[in-house]
Amino acid sequence: MLDHIDSIEHPPTYADFRQAFQRREIAIVVSTLLSAEYHSPVGSTIGNSRLEVARESGMLQVAGQVLPSNPLGGYGQNYSGCMAALGLTTPREGTSDGVAEGFGQELAAAVQRTVANTGYVSDKLYMRGEFPLSQLEACADRLSLDALAKGFGQEERRLIAELLFGLRDTSLLKTRMRCCTLTRILDSLRQYAEAGIPVLWTGIEDQLLYAPDYFGVLAGRERAPVETSRPAHLRVSAGYWREFCGHQYLTYALESLLWAVLEAVEGESRGMAIDDLVVRQILQADFRRCLEEHFDTASSPRSLLESLGLTGPPTTAQCETLRERIGYEHPASERLISSLQAPSPALAAARAIGLLVTLYAKWRVSAGDEAAADLSIKFGREMWIGNVLPQMDSWWQGSLDWPIALRFLINDLIVPQHDRVMYSKGRLDRSWLHHEHGLIVKLQESKVEFRSSRHVQSANMLWDLGLIKWDPDTDQITLTAEGERVRSRALERLA
Repeated sequence: MLDHIDSIEHPPTYADFRQAFQRREIAIVVSTLLSAEYHSPVGSTIGNSRLEVARESGMLQVAGQVLPSNPLGGYGQNYSGCMAALGLTTPREGTSDGVAEGFGQELAAAVQRTVANTGYVSDKLYMRGEFPLSQLEACADRLSLDALAKGFGQEERRLIAELLFGLRDTSLLKTRMRCCTLTRILDSLRQYAEAGIPVLWTGIEDQLLYAPDYFGVLAGRERAPVETSRPAHLRVSAGYWREFCGHQYLTYALESLLWAVLEAVEGESRGMAIDDLVVRQILQADFRRCLEEHFDTASSPRSLLESLGLTGPPTTAQCETLRERIGYEHPASERLISSLQAPSPALAAARAIGLLVTLYAKWRVSAGDEAAADLSIKFGREMWIGNVLPQMDSWWQGSLDWPIALRFLINDLIVPQHDRVMYSKGRLDRSWLHHEHGLIVKLQESKVEFRSSRHVQSANMLWDLGLIKWDPDTDQITLTAEGERVRSRALERLA
């Protein structure tokens, strides 16, 4: 749109550009809604409203913005920064963004060729504030966002793939990590196919991230995990994603404990002391019983660690051994413990403790690779595995029992981190509790959930580019011939 507006209309002011942009954006949104394959583009609320009116009157109104929050709709609110970072656009002082030389202009030209012979372009409907809906229906397939997946979108797909995978980047300095992440997904699909294990769309996070990069296996439903490893050129990227997974498990543990605290003080308008909530609400029979299902014993914090074969803070060799031993299907694995249903403070706290113990046994001493070393510098004093797990060395003290261990976790980790996020980062909306005079008062509900790794979004993008395909009947994802070609080229570029 930017290139078309620039080359055809030459808008003298930003207001003129904005109106030209909005006319085109409404047409694209409505064209996408007319497609049978895709029904939720940015601006679909306004688009559906305009489409409903047009179906009654026969005329489509295309003036005005599609998002109340931004006059440039999805581009202004979501995509402008990403497109600039990809080198597709360049900012211009006091006016609209321009299309950058190179990929930007090539991609704009490819899109122009796709829509050049449509009535929308030949009849100059983009200059009008309204026009017959039937005229748009006649060419909606080429104006729709779904056009990328059609036969006439082949050139656009090729260019976007080359851009995202850095296939023409002479240095790869800016695109290397993105290229590695996307190539990892394609490489995983190839490995799964060779192992005869189906990859399901509903299993993307587990099968394409946590299983291969955290546990080092290929995993599938009703199939025994198969050991795997990444090609040499993808191992640094895999190391960063391993750290991401570990941090997700740590966050899930701490948020489980926060949830347990909030539920424990539910209904206590004046609050409850930490010692009281630990003894009265958390240290119930369910707490120990839950932990004993995953570890041999849970009589004390030390006994939990000893059940994994430790006799003191783990050494480098012990951590490496336990990372191999506590694998994908091990009872004490992070995967199985994090999947526990925890409807009570006791069970939520047990889930938190179980995760912390396993993480401590496996990662008290980091992997020591490039990713771990880099993140230790970047995180600094922020809460992450490298800062939290060493504090659990105190669990080896013979006199330390569950009330003391839980009090420490709540008083020295959960409450300070809560306050730091709320005050230091200015997130006053993230205030779940109030802590004063030794009492904790619940302010609002909290959720315990994993953050998105955006692997699902990446898979959607790879699907749009024709590099993977999805069978809706079986939910299975497979690598296409073009996907294999791009994977091979990317690995050659990364060598």
